[in-house]
Amino acid sequence: MWVNRRVPPFLSGWLSRRWSTRRRVAVGLFAAVLLALATPCAFLAWQIHRGGGVALDMLTPWIAHSLSSQLGEGRTVTIGSAVAARDPSGRVEVEAQDVTILDADGRRIISMPRVALGLDGMPLFGRPSVRRIDLVGASVALKVGEDGQIAFAAGQFRAGPGAERPQPEAEAGRAPQAELTSNLPEPEMSPFRRLGIWLDLIEKSGLDGHRLVGIGLRNGTVIVDDVRSGKRFIFGGIDFDLAAPHDGGLTLGVGASGSGARWTSTALITARDGEGRRKIDLVMAGLSPRDLSLALQHPEVFHADTPISGSLSAMLDASGDPSGFFGRVVLGAGTVGDLNNPEMRIGIDHAAADVRWQAGTRGLSVERVQIAAGQNRGELNGTVWAPANPGEPLVVEIAKATTVAALLNPHEPPVPIGLTNSRFVYQPESRVLSIERMNIDQGAETVATVTGQAVLTNAAPAVSLRVSAGRMPLAQAVKLWPRITNPYVRDWVVDNMSGGTAEDTTIRLEIAEGQLATMPVLLEPDALLVQSKLRGTSLKLLPNLSPLKEADIDVLVDGQATRLSVLRGTVEPAPGRRLTLSQGTFAIAEHRVADPQSASRFRLEGSADAAFALLGQEAFKGAATGPTLPTGPVRGNVVANVTVNVPITDKLQQSQIDYRVEADFSAFSGDKVFGEMRVDNASFKVVTTPRDFLMRGEGRLGGAQANFEYRKPRPDAKPVIRLTATLDDAGRSRLGLNIGARVVGPTPLKVTTEGDDSGRYTVEADLTQAALAELLPGWNKPRGQAAKARFVAVETDDGWRLEDMVVEGRGVLVRGSAVLDNSGGLVSGLFPAYNLSDGDRINIRVERAGSGHKVTVRGEMMDARQLLRQMTEAPRPGGGTGPGQSGELEIDMKANAIAGGNGEVIRQFELRTVKRGSDIRVLAASGRVGRNAPFAVELRGQGAGQRLVVSSGDAGATLRFLDLWGTLQGGDLALVMTPAQADGSIREGNIEITNFAIRGDRAIAGMVAAAGEAPGAARAQQPNDAFAFSRLRAGFTRAQGKVTVSDGLLWGAAIGATVEGEFDTGRDRLRLRGTYVPAYALNNLFARIPVLGFFLGGAPDEGVIGITYEIAGQVSQPKLTVNPLSAVAPGFLRKMFEFRGRSVVRSDEQGGAIR
Repeated sequence: MWVNRRVPPFLSGWLSRRWSTRRRVAVGLFAAVLLALATPCAFLAWQIHRGGGVALDMLTPWIAHSLSSQLGEGRTVTIGSAVAARDPSGRVEVEAQDVTILDADGRRIISMPRVALGLDGMPLFGRPSVRRIDLVGASVALKVGEDGQIAFAAGQFRAGPGAERPQPEAEAGRAPQAELTSNLPEPEMSPFRRLGIWLDLIEKSGLDGHRLVGIGLRNGTVIVDDVRSGKRFIFGGIDFDLAAPHDGGLTLGVGASGSGARWTSTALITARDGEGRRKIDLVMAGLSPRDLSLALQHPEVFHADTPISGSLSAMLDASGDPSGFFGRVVLGAGTVGDLNNPEMRIGIDHAAADVRWQAGTRGLSVERVQIAAGQNRGELNGTVWAPANPGEPLVVEIAKATTVAALLNPHEPPVPIGLTNSRFVYQPESRVLSIERMNIDQGAETVATVTGQAVLTNAAPAVSLRVSAGRMPLAQAVKLWPRITNPYVRDWVVDNMSGGTAEDTTIRLEIAEGQLATMPVLLEPDALLVQSKLRGTSLKLLPNLSPLKEADIDVLVDGQATRLSVLRGTVEPAPGRRLTLSQGTFAIAEHRVADPQSASRFRLEGSADAAFALLGQEAFKGAATGPTLPTGPVRGNVVANVTVNVPITDKLQQSQIDYRVEADFSAFSGDKVFGEMRVDNASFKVVTTPRDFLMRGEGRLGGAQANFEYRKPRPDAKPVIRLTATLDDAGRSRLGLNIGARVVGPTPLKVTTEGDDSGRYTVEADLTQAALAELLPGWNKPRGQAAKARFVAVETDDGWRLEDMVVEGRGVLVRGSAVLDNSGGLVSGLFPAYNLSDGDRINIRVERAGSGHKVTVRGEMMDARQLLRQMTEAPRPGGGTGPGQSGELEIDMKANAIAGGNGEVIRQFELRTVKRGSDIRVLAASGRVGRNAPFAVELRGQGAGQRLVVSSGDAGATLRFLDLWGTLQGGDLALVMTPAQADGSIREGNIEITNFAIRGDRAIAGMVAAAGEAPGAARAQQPNDAFAFSRLRAGFTRAQGKVTVSDGLLWGAAIGATVEGEFDTGRDRLRLRGTYVPAYALNNLFARIPVLGFFLGGAPDEGVIGITYEIAGQVSQPKLTVNPLSAVAPGFLRKMFEFRGRSVVRSDEQGGAIR
């Protein structure tokens, strides 16, 4: 069989020797066994290498027995199943599932679903030895009790309350899980020495006292239930590794995904060197402050999400105590601040600090503390003095700190703040942090000193602070004011106060335990006291209002209220215009609430122009604005009391502002105050709020004394303006009311309008004390006679419209409307009632026609007595004659009847006249008078030959109508005269009456009585003193209101007379003279004889017997005077006895002696 085979040399020698059968059998058996063992081992290695697991069910009891032996003390380990696999580092490990540890009595201590075991050698060769234990995917539930003790158990965490994990059949009937409670007594020795002894034991016998060199947790979960706060915290992805290297020492690595990003921490403790010392190196990266707070079982008192990183190197001496260490702590980017209010947090970009300590010294040196947060920068150096013995305080001293930060007030620009020689003491037993001294500077000079303490409790610390400051700029003091103490008031101060200095400032703050846990902090009234003196500062009370400058203010703030007492200050609403403030206060009754309400009260004094400049600012231009302010220069003084109520908020709306200004103006004068009018020596009061405005006072308006009122009752209402003045002649002239002599005397006026620019004015005038002449055509009134007028004047683009016009007086009632142009000229008018006397029923329409007006008069009855009196009087200087006095005026009048004097009436009266000024161009009138006699007026001729002709078939009725002669009856009247001139004068006129009688005339009766009965006269022909006449003629002129009669002749069968003289109805004066000729028909015959008649009868119209007479005195009560000597004097001598001056004999004085 081996002939053709090549045999190795070492076998050829061996084979050449004789082999025994027994030896061959043994070798074969050995090779078979070796092959049987190598084949599964090779398969196992290949299976593990390719990433799969190999079940070790046959070896599970051996592994469990080995673990039980290592635990000792009668403990028993049971394993459900085991699989050989590679760990993350590539080593072969055994993954045991459903691992349970029982105590000596068989009670379950710990139940773990999955455990990774690192073994010494393969379990195929003898009993395995466990060198490392790792919990894989385990959940650990921790419960923090009311006393702070921690209870924990290992195993899969239940999903929620009441939900139980399904138990496999293998665990059915097992005892429930037991909880282990950590309640170790405090060691007698220092923790560092205890750590050193523990490390020495580990180096000798491993972590378990045998051969265990590593314990770990892979991807585990820790769930913490805090009974005290009722909160649950879950930390996932935890990796834990504790290992004891073969060369000594200890390594520890922890990694977790807590409330922030994943963080890691590693620690390395070296073996003892030749001198027995150990070195500890600790490195941490990305630890969340919240996780650290939970690990230390301290409640969060402030918010922080800055990751913590750092390193620490320490040296332990042979005894285990530290001989010194050096470390560096680094905070990453995040925010720090108030726990509940995100607005009270500041962002940190970077922070770092170096710490150093050396054995033999108590102080922990803190060096190069650097903080960077946006524009905030800080650096400090100090020392931390650790307590030498338990119960002694911890002392922190800051030698110097320089910062440019906004820590006191986040979201504001940083300010430089320095600390020097500051000392802080912490008492661990009472947990009291005291500020023994803290000097704050901003440069080389200390600006404030702070003392106080904080009692650190589980809820929130109790804080007590005392701050005192000398003198510093207000802006600097505000920057050092922490917003947390009073955020609303501080924000208001930042927005509304600037400049000046703060002096003698003291602050006392007492915050009770637990108050800082809720934001904002609500203090009791006595918990805060701030006192300060502000000098030369600027205070803004309202948006868009000039600030109070150079103000001296005393500040008093407590935990509930704020009060600023303004000692003095000035307001300058316009350059060079100042108001002085005194007696000012600013108060907030309750500043602990959101948007607290403030109330300001102050008194202003100064010039009127400054007050108007202040009232004209935007702050007072709300819904209830006042009148347009004067545009011209003003003078005067003002004293104003101002009240302002406004909420302290950063979202202030105009509707939230409430104010009241009460200003008293005195000695006020100004141009263009009311339109174009000037006001002098005025005193008035202004009251304005956002809802209403009132201005009321008195003064000389346009030169006339006036009372005025401007009222706006509510924001959506139009203002009501009332003006009451008494205008005399000079006042009307100054106001441009050129009405001449039509109104003479004082006239009280009341003008009311609604709306600043409505252009609608209600005017009421009391005309009682004024004399009126042709104020309305045909209306004249003396002083003292009651009369009033009212109308609504509406301003239009073309002028004025007078509406609802009513004029009332004694017997006068005029209603209607009119339209005026811009120059005050009448455009049109409509008067449905134009009644100048009782019983009038007349309506008038006025229309503009070309350059003049047309007046249409219609009615039932019109009392013409006033017009007749006006015609017999001379026109007053400056008086007018109605509309169109400078242009052409056409009057078209038709009335059923017009009443005149003595009860006479002209019926069916019609009138048409056209005139320009005083020039009458057309005049025609007609009617029926007396006993239906015709009456006519006609203008004839042109130019200098123009004559006015009046004819009447009843002269007596006509003269009685004209109230010229009441005793004349019947007759025919013919009157021809030149038209009246502009001054009322008549150049020439003649009147002739024929076939009439005179009854009851006192003058004629007196002359007849004085002359006696003439020879041949028959008195029975004229009973009741009635005398018949055949003719009366006379010439007359009129000048300056006085009528001069010449060549007057009255003749009849029984009586005749001549007359000449004058009478003035305006002055109520009468003086007529002439010769009375009794038995005129017979007596006049001798006077008409040529030559002889001159000597016998005198003038041709006289007689042989004649008596000279004079009628003089008042027109209404004339006195007759006769000269009896003239009766016996020849005609040519009678002129000597005519009355040229004073009367010789008066009939009323002589009684009945003269017959």
